[in-house]
Amino acid sequence: MGMKATWPIVGVVITAAIAVNCGKGGGGNPLSPGAVEPTQASLQAPYQNRSDVSAIRAGFSATANAPWGVEHWGLTLYTVGDGRRFVAAAAGTVGSLRLWQNGAFWQVNFDLNLADGSQLTYGFFTGSGDRADGDAQLAAMVVVNAQRVAAGDPVGSLRTPNADARLEFTVMVNNKGVCPERYLATDVKDAMVGLLRLAYPGANMCY
Repeated sequence: MGMKATWPIVGVVITAAIAVNCGKGGGGNPLSPGAVEPTQASLQAPYQNRSDVSAIRAGFSATANAPWGVEHWGLTLYTVGDGRRFVAAAAGTVGSLRLWQNGAFWQVNFDLNLADGSQLTYGFFTGSGDRADGDAQLAAMVVVNAQRVAAGDPVGSLRTPNADARLEFTVMVNNKGVCPERYLATDVKDAMVGLLRLAYPGANMCY
């Protein structure tokens, strides 16, 4: 089933076919035969400390029929303050790291390319149109393109020039954002659902 998916929280437009079973409360089709995907229940948290995250304010949703009210292809993490550190959720190689202006706002993105061919994407969104804030976010990154990292290695800190600053974390399978639930280690999944329910009591991670 194909659909045009808009990720308005980041301002990125992705055209994708949803190809994952999102579990309880989730929609979508099973992954196609031969799909490249991370090992189930293997991914660690993208944050260094759970206490650094104030809430997850959007999960994965193939349609706007979700508590956060929009189509959304990843998890949106807000921090309790400036400079909170994020880490690699799996071993991989950093690619496509760049500072760019997404509409009016500056952000730093990179892909973490896993050995199996799947990807994790990180988007450090400043919520600011000031280039100096974008430069500050780029300077807060501690990885470079082509660098190999292990799970848990620091990748950068989120600068928060305003209340809109956040991290977007996406699991990509065959170049499509998918429900991350099945790939997260059980304790990580439980912790992240708990953070999501701080914003949306009773919500599921995926819809």
